[in-house]
Amino acid sequence: MFARYSTWRRTHRAADLRALALHRGLLPTWGVLALSLAGTGLAASVAHRAGTATLVQEFETTMVRVESEIDRVMSSYQRTLLAGAGLFAASPTLSRDGWGAFAANLAIDRNFPGIQGLGFARITDVGDGSLADPDAAKTSIAYLEPRDWRNERALGYDMFAEPVRRAAMRGARDTGLPRLTRRVTLVQETGQDQQPGVLMYLPVYAGQPQSVEERRRAAIGYVYAAFRMHDLLTRTVELQLPKLLEHVHLRLLDAPPKAGGELLYESDEAAPGPDTFRGRLKGTRDLPVAGQQWHIELAAKQSFGGAAIGTSPWLVAGLGTLLSLVITAIAAALSLSRAAAVEAQRGLALEVAARTQAERQVQLANQELIHRVKNMMGVISSIATQTARFTPDPAQFISAFRDRLAALGRVHDHLRPGSRHYADLGELVREVLAPYTDLRPDRLLIAGPPVDVPSQAALMLSLVVNELATNAIKYGAWSTADGRIELAWLVSGEGKDRVLQMEWRESGGPPVAPPTHRGFGSNVLKFAVERGLKGTFLPAYEPAGFRCTWSFNLEGAN
Repeated sequence: MFARYSTWRRTHRAADLRALALHRGLLPTWGVLALSLAGTGLAASVAHRAGTATLVQEFETTMVRVESEIDRVMSSYQRTLLAGAGLFAASPTLSRDGWGAFAANLAIDRNFPGIQGLGFARITDVGDGSLADPDAAKTSIAYLEPRDWRNERALGYDMFAEPVRRAAMRGARDTGLPRLTRRVTLVQETGQDQQPGVLMYLPVYAGQPQSVEERRRAAIGYVYAAFRMHDLLTRTVELQLPKLLEHVHLRLLDAPPKAGGELLYESDEAAPGPDTFRGRLKGTRDLPVAGQQWHIELAAKQSFGGAAIGTSPWLVAGLGTLLSLVITAIAAALSLSRAAAVEAQRGLALEVAARTQAERQVQLANQELIHRVKNMMGVISSIATQTARFTPDPAQFISAFRDRLAALGRVHDHLRPGSRHYADLGELVREVLAPYTDLRPDRLLIAGPPVDVPSQAALMLSLVVNELATNAIKYGAWSTADGRIELAWLVSGEGKDRVLQMEWRESGGPPVAPPTHRGFGSNVLKFAVERGLKGTFLPAYEPAGFRCTWSFNLEGAN
């Protein structure tokens, strides 16, 4: 029978050694895999950052192109008005047909897409006829090209009577420079396809006035251009930047939002939702145009930048992962070959290590047993002394001594796994310390709020409190007649961040001196708090007596 057991043991030991050799042999392989995957992740991250930087740069370039294109288009219209004003300066009696010929030579439909009309409004009346109140003037649209049905219905309209138009016309008249209105509804609009509009004015003078007052008296009319903003922006942007509006969302306001800007143009009929846009690629610009400050808002859609930029990090990650797996497979083959070659030597080393570890565990268990027995004998001796001091009658001594030993036995029940769960910390420490304080309850002061103690924490706390009480009754405050101990605690934080802080303070005992070396009891205390409760334990050897504090997270000690 013994022979069969020996054979079984050798067989299973050999299998365990082979499995262990296999496991250890693959450790370098996992390191190679981890390094390869880390390199792949780093390369993918670099590719992602590079792609993001490219996207940002491309978006900034697009923003500049949109701003430059709008500025270029509006500057060309200002030059057109300057040409019209020059024509009137050269021929003050220019007729409607002459204005039509001028507009025809400009080829508005081909060279100036987006303009609704190019016209001339004459100042027809200045109120009292004395020119003393030029702001009371009246105007009439005299010429307007091209002569389509929309423009024909605007002839004769007094634009100076409308406040928004009048503000731009006053600015142009007083400065002699082109001036743009805020958002208006053009006279040419009907109930169908109605769009926001703006007008740009340039004054026409009789002579060459120099001052503001001279300009006001010399003004005879205005050349102007009317724009339907959706037609203007769609045609100009699509013409110069084809396909751009498929990848960006463009909004144009007649002033910055803080100045009450109103919407002149939006590239999509309905504002896209958040899922339409790519990350944080958004930007705004303020663009001065003929006396107004237009506000441009641009946002990149998901399609912006093309698919190559978006897939590059994934491509790098995929290829890197595949290469990592190939390298790992090669490393695994080499590691397993090496593990097989040294299996016998490693098995012998493991056998020696196992025997050494077993011996150490036996020594540790013996030390703990000796420590427990010494502590128990010391505690029993101290309890007998204290009991005899306060119960001179032998019968009372035997009864009290028996009760103290039974209570001490209940304390040691806390020092084994599976002890019951305590609902309150005060209940726990009172039961643990009861054998030491039954005769003189005044020698122990406990203070602290109710605290729910998990079972694992209760076990470790029982070990800590019992060890401290044992030391106190053998060497500390409770080894003398007048010694006292104060145990207090508080809880800070809430929920998963609740931290329990406890303090053990001794007074009235023998003089205290720091130990020259750390004994087994000190190791038990640090182990129970720092490893069992995952907290901190700080002893202090003060002139008044021994003091220690410890704290731990109530959730982490569960």
